[in-house]
Amino acid sequence: MTLEGDRGGDTFDHDRDYARLNAQHLRVYEAMKDHQWRTLQMISGITGDPEASISARLRDFRKAKFGKHWMIRRHIEGGLWEYRLFWNPKAPEPEREDENKDVDGSGSNETIQGYQGGLLGFEEQGHAYPTQEGTDL
Repeated sequence: MTLEGDRGGDTFDHDRDYARLNAQHLRVYEAMKDHQWRTLQMISGITGDPEASISARLRDFRKAKFGKHWMIRRHIEGGLWEYRLFWNPKAPEPEREDENKDVDGSGSNETIQGYQGGLLGFEEQGHAYPTQEGTDL
């Protein structure tokens, strides 16, 4: 299980889209791995990717081929939603080519509120992974 792989859909073209969408998925992961609630606009501000693309990558997290992670959402108002990622503890965290670079390429994690580390230590921080009951999976 990984964040890398072909995406579904009639318009997906492996040669054109594979590298771009996998890099995009990794940027969204980097932005969301700290368990904070974020809107599509907030994630877009961190990654620089369009909101529609981010929405598609958030849905990808739930797919078995990409790890079957928990992407929880909550309604704010009108058509505004916030999203929160919980990494499936049975799935390995994605590997990065350059572990010293963050989502913005700066080498610091300040854009992700100082979080340093993956979600696999989530339980060690005193949190419990969500269950399917009561969540919008």
